[in-house]
Amino acid sequence: MSSNLIMAYSLFTDLSQELILLVSRHLGTEDYGNLRRTCSYIEKQLFEDFAKHFFTTRQFMLTHYSLQTLIDISNHDALGGHLRKIIIGTNIIAEPASGQFIRTGTGGTGPTDQQRAYASKEYLDQQYLTSMGGDVSMLTDAFRRLSNCREVEIRDYNSGTRYRDGADWKSYGATKYELLSGLHIELGLTYTTTNVDRSGWLSHVFSVVLSAIVESRLNCEALMVTTRYQGLEAKAFHFPAWRQSELETSLKQLKTLQLNLHSLGDPSGHQGVNVYKSMLRLMPNLTSLRYNTSQHYDIEPPMEATMTTLAPCPIRTLEFGKFTSHTGMISDFICQYRQSLGRLELYKIGLTMSSLTWDGLLRELEDFPALKHFKLTFVTQNHSHVGFKGTEDRDKPAHRRMVLESSVALEAKPGAEMRDAIRTLRMRLVIKDNAFLNSDAESDSEDSNSDSDSDENINEGSIDESDEDEGGDEDGS
Repeated sequence: MSSNLIMAYSLFTDLSQELILLVSRHLGTEDYGNLRRTCSYIEKQLFEDFAKHFFTTRQFMLTHYSLQTLIDISNHDALGGHLRKIIIGTNIIAEPASGQFIRTGTGGTGPTDQQRAYASKEYLDQQYLTSMGGDVSMLTDAFRRLSNCREVEIRDYNSGTRYRDGADWKSYGATKYELLSGLHIELGLTYTTTNVDRSGWLSHVFSVVLSAIVESRLNCEALMVTTRYQGLEAKAFHFPAWRQSELETSLKQLKTLQLNLHSLGDPSGHQGVNVYKSMLRLMPNLTSLRYNTSQHYDIEPPMEATMTTLAPCPIRTLEFGKFTSHTGMISDFICQYRQSLGRLELYKIGLTMSSLTWDGLLRELEDFPALKHFKLTFVTQNHSHVGFKGTEDRDKPAHRRMVLESSVALEAKPGAEMRDAIRTLRMRLVIKDNAFLNSDAESDSEDSNSDSDSDENINEGSIDESDEDEGGDEDGS
């Protein structure tokens, strides 16, 4: 080692832990991993920060490689205890014959024979794993050792908030598969896969996750389905009668439930709704509920089931998204929690009933004594846009100076201060068929999760250190 390198090493190790951490925050994932490997002293100084930022939250998928890595992390004496949240991606490996997933290179060539063989093997492996119950078994094995994990989420999208490298936050193993196969891996982002029942696959993933929670007796307080492209079917909520007591033990611990519904079965919805209600009855301690669905799906039967079944719950946070209400049920649902509700968010909600208006709903909210947060985004009334008057833009022609905001958020002290804020909002309300709405409105509520770094390069022990960057965290939160 040259004298200059020795001096630089000496100067760096003389820095306080606070300064070393500050320097590390500006490094990309690969450089951060290299810094940790320089010496035992630096590794020791960075370990807690490393565990906090890379192992508080991680995302996996239902493949053997991905789930085995989760098991390896859960077995790690130092890292397993840091995991607070597990995300399961809905990644499904398409049959290699689906040529539309081929990543063509600069020369326009498709995958090699070696890549096709790898893709075929991975496809068959996932089919075997998920059809023979291996996914439940492996996930259960990991959950049993994750004593501090309190949240489980299911996603069908890649988060773009990995700040260290400016890359997407993917399920562990997804990048490796795409690199070695030359094919894309389906995550619900496209609809070109043949012979894939997307909502059926999501329902399978939900059933696997729920079964693993029950079998492992994981102390799960939040179960979240934050999907953009798929919704749950009635079969996702079915649990056999002989396992009801185990299910009840697990679900009574839940405080947060987030669902995205697709269909509850038969046209009348009765059979599917009954299956759905039977599970909701086992969640008496919910304090937070998010409820999304397709805007083209009849929301009334499942909403009525949810409203009546969860009536005794002490709900303090309520979020609705992506549906049109043809009755006054949404107002009844919200007002059911008049005394306890502290947070309310409504996203892409349409009202079509003449007796229910946004002005009327806002008027109701003035009398919610605990409300301190309210957000309204991209809503309509009788198929007309709803906006809120903003500051005039005097640089525009007179007929376009009034800016209508499509997203508004209120934060105020409960009581008089929030009541005044809602009254002011009512005065700004405008309904117009072709309203000029501010395009800078925030994204859908299911996107609000703040994920950041993760890396497969810098994992320890039995976890492969040579893989690609795919895991993640929420910046230690």
